[in-house]
Amino acid sequence: MAEIVVGVDGSERSIAALEFAVVEAERRGVAVRAVTAWDYPLVAGLPGVVFPARPFRRQAAEALEDLLEVVRAVEEGHPDADIEADLREGDAALVLLAAADGADLLVVGAHHGRIGGRRVGGVTQEVLAKARCPVVIV
Repeated sequence: MAEIVVGVDGSERSIAALEFAVVEAERRGVAVRAVTAWDYPLVAGLPGVVFPARPFRRQAAEALEDLLEVVRAVEEGHPDADIEADLREGDAALVLLAAADGADLLVVGAHHGRIGGRRVGGVTQEVLAKARCPVVIV
């Protein structure tokens, strides 16, 4: 399936990445999948620590609503765009890599630094190192 996958975390940089992905998808005539990764807080995995599931379901629902809000805002400027919102549980880099398996392009926003041999965010580094498709960092 021809598509462009873009990581969206609600930051201005990820919204810029989604905008870029939509323009590129329109140029190519393909769909966009806007992916947000959601994960349980680190403390939830500590032995002997038990948390009720309700707060985590609420966090996941809020993450999905945030993603849908961003997608709707971008769609306003691109009414013909085909954007699918995709909330997945797990580590952000692993979620993006799995979502982009078989995609034409993976787009992420630049976080925490520069590119070209210089420091970039951990998710960006992992995606660049392991993606099986071309990657654009916006």
